[in-house]
Amino acid sequence: MVCEHGTVRSETYKNRWRWMTQPDEPWHDESVPSLSRDALFIRQANAFLDAMEDHVPPLCTLEEGIQTLRVNLAALVSLEQQTWQML
Repeated sequence: MVCEHGTVRSETYKNRWRWMTQPDEPWHDESVPSLSRDALFIRQANAFLDAMEDHVPPLCTLEEGIQTLRVNLAALVSLEQQTWQML
């Protein structure tokens, strides 16, 4: 994903994410732990239930969730149309 102040790249198959802030600099690598196939879905479901039952704050605001949806939909359009998408 290319943003205003840098680029980030997720390589889940290599258990890492990469980032850079200048086009001519090398990638900076950050390792992430290996996850089972359903781990993130289970974590999300449990966080939702905790917010509903225990009255703990949700992991994100409604506005942040809507922005995430916008980003994901733009990524799909970008893939389909092979063009950059502005948000």
